[in-house]
Amino acid sequence: LRRAKKMNPCKLPCFRMSLKAHKSPWKMRPIECCAGTFMNNLSCWLDYWFQKLKHLIPSYIKDSSALIQQLHSLGNLPPNARL
Repeated sequence: LRRAKKMNPCKLPCFRMSLKAHKSPWKMRPIECCAGTFMNNLSCWLDYWFQKLKHLIPSYIKDSSALIQQLHSLGNLPPNARL
């Protein structure tokens, strides 16, 4: 993080608006681009450390194959069961 702070000490995020033309009346959606800012580097750093913790979360599912395997291990479900 120290290196990131030196690289991008005060670059501000870019703020823009996107039009939701399919809504009536028209509405605007705010978009904030943090690429190349300290916020971007901070989020990458947090992601790196959170990835190391994900296996400790009981509800974590690695991928769709793991989900299918868990669903098959449930066996037969009652006819009124919802997934």
